[in-house]
Amino acid sequence: MGKKDKSNDKPQNKNKFFVAVMGAGSVGKSALTVQFTQGVFIDKYDPTVEDTYTKSFDLDGETVCIEVLDTAGSEVLVAMRELYMKNAEGFILVYSILVRSTFLEIKDIVEQLFRVKEEEEVPIVLVGNKIDLDAHREVPTNEGKSLASSYPNCDFWEASSKDRINVDNVFYSIVKRIKEKYKNEGTPTKEKKEKCILM
Repeated sequence: MGKKDKSNDKPQNKNKFFVAVMGAGSVGKSALTVQFTQGVFIDKYDPTVEDTYTKSFDLDGETVCIEVLDTAGSEVLVAMRELYMKNAEGFILVYSILVRSTFLEIKDIVEQLFRVKEEEEVPIVLVGNKIDLDAHREVPTNEGKSLASSYPNCDFWEASSKDRINVDNVFYSIVKRIKEKYKNEGTPTKEKKEKCILM
């Protein structure tokens, strides 16, 4: 696995990004992550403690590497969740369109996120997962869009890990959001290349 860059240097054109996938339990965080990084669908639910995945891909004409921390659901200790929040550069927040309570929990996660990061803009991609089961939907698409639009620097996608719908777009979007944040902050354009080990 690739090693996380622990330096404080965050140049605009660095090529490695550290992202945390967060949300309630059983919303499909691991399935989304594994589908993107390994191209397979995990059908059996096995509660995650913490796993890290890496993948290199081309985005806007350059090769980038993303290190993805797949976190546990709501059962994770507050201290652990805050550690994820402090270390990650961007956040993919996942809820299930089938369970409204998982959508409502996103607001609590975001509140904690802004408190921990102490920043006005945090790169976020909000994901309504499991659209392959749309007939059982509890959360309308427009509610997800509305919530995402209420946060700065936040994209919204509905996805299906099973059918691989918008999976790539979710991860491409978070990298773009992180890069845009660094660009807006006017950070030094000191190129820093890091190795990304493919899984």
